Amino acid sequence: MFKTELHLHTSPASMCAKTDPEEAIEQYIENGYSTVVITNHFSPTLFNRIYPHLSFEQTIEKYIDDYKRAKKQAGNRLNVLLGIEFRNNYDNNDYLIYGVTEQLLYQMQDILTYKIKEASAFFKKNGCRIYQAHPFRDTMTVVNPKYLDGVEAGNFCVTHDSRNHFARAWAEQYNLKMVFGSDYHSTAYMRGAGILTKNRITANDELLAVLDSMEFIAVDNGQEVYRK
Repeated sequence: MFKTELHLHTSPASMCAKTDPEEAIEQYIENGYSTVVITNHFSPTLFNRIYPHLSFEQTIEKYIDDYKRAKKQAGNRLNVLLGIEFRNNYDNNDYLIYGVTEQLLYQMQDILTYKIKEASAFFKKNGCRIYQAHPFRDTMTVVNPKYLDGVEAGNFCVTHDSRNHFARAWAEQYNLKMVFGSDYHSTAYMRGAGILTKNRITANDELLAVLDSMEFIAVDNGQEVYRK
């Protein structure tokens, strides 16, 4: 089985992360992963606090640099895919977006001004999948399921109570897809969480096919937490 991480943050693109792309990649290789999805925060903080004096295009270039550094460090030892954790200007909700491309990021100049209905339509129009991240954490609010492909039913962040049992029940009630990940921010966050698949995930189309089918086993800290 091949292990994939679906929720990974690196520094400096994510202000809350403490590990640079190179160190994170080495740790994931050491822990037997075959694929990781870099999901740095794409939020007001990126533009207002991390790179406040740069143009939109310059900020995107800086943001993508973490992903490019990760890919360079990985070489042919680990597959690195690009995702984002999106937050708009209106609330504290976060959304994991899969299927993102570098080119699409440059088309997102106004995305932070979109409420979830409009943002969801944009992402789906561009072939992405949208999952509400850790929807039952403090300060989060669940949104209308029709705007989502799914929810993060297993967020195994070591510093937050994500109330995964509520998230999974919500997904099952509304027939939403589920994803599972570490929400990695530093070396101390490594739990071996993610999904196991029969085939290696090497590209966005393969990732989306797996997410759509949910043909995977989810694990955390050596324990199985989901099997289709």
